[in-house]
Amino acid sequence: MPNFTIKLDGFCFPGSLSNDKANFRFLVDLRFLAENGQFAVEHAVMPSLDTFWECDTRRNDRPNYVRRMVGGGSNGTEGTAVSEGECGDCGQQRRYGMFDIRESGGRIDEWDRLVLAVKADRLHSIQFKVIDVDRKDAWDKIRGALAGIAGLLAKRLAGSSVERTLSGTEAAERREILPSGSADVIRASLGGAPDDVRSFMLKKLAGGDNVLFRGSRPFPRQDLGSLEIAGCGTEGCYKLQLSWERW
Repeated sequence: MPNFTIKLDGFCFPGSLSNDKANFRFLVDLRFLAENGQFAVEHAVMPSLDTFWECDTRRNDRPNYVRRMVGGGSNGTEGTAVSEGECGDCGQQRRYGMFDIRESGGRIDEWDRLVLAVKADRLHSIQFKVIDVDRKDAWDKIRGALAGIAGLLAKRLAGSSVERTLSGTEAAERREILPSGSADVIRASLGGAPDDVRSFMLKKLAGGDNVLFRGSRPFPRQDLGSLEIAGCGTEGCYKLQLSWERW
């Protein structure tokens, strides 16, 4: 069974985005054809549940600050790098801030650039939700989300751990969530109820109540390539550049 890796090559956000919204976490949903011939879905949170990508220019001394900077700011300091280009959604010329992703010297390294690595016969499509993180009470929100999810799903997920629910590898999970007799139908489909539950749980854990941008793209049938997900969202337009490779 072939392996596919998907990497983040770039992220651009509105150049005028408010500093209090310029702190990001990505929720990723990947659809693919698995080795058993059935459709499957994997999820990822980038960079992780316990941190986020900081782009608030007032916090450029933080270790998780990843906004690309250039020389020539006032008083000899760095200024924010700006990219100009046409939005693939609205067609308007836009000015973007951007992540510092470079071959060498970038603030985002190869480890954090990895979106997902999966065993798959072929890739189907990918969706990104760009989330504005609440810095002040991030862990309180995670604890609250866990408590709420536990209460909501306790009966349906009896006997299943959160890890099993998020991984999507247990056939028993589908039988616990779905009515009797429907598990085999869902297993051969995309967007089934267990996939939605996992995506919802990760969205809550990631603090995903404030989604700045949401976009998706299908993969062409080829072993490697690149694609762009672009569109309009909160306070302007966003662009995500991805690459994938079969190995």
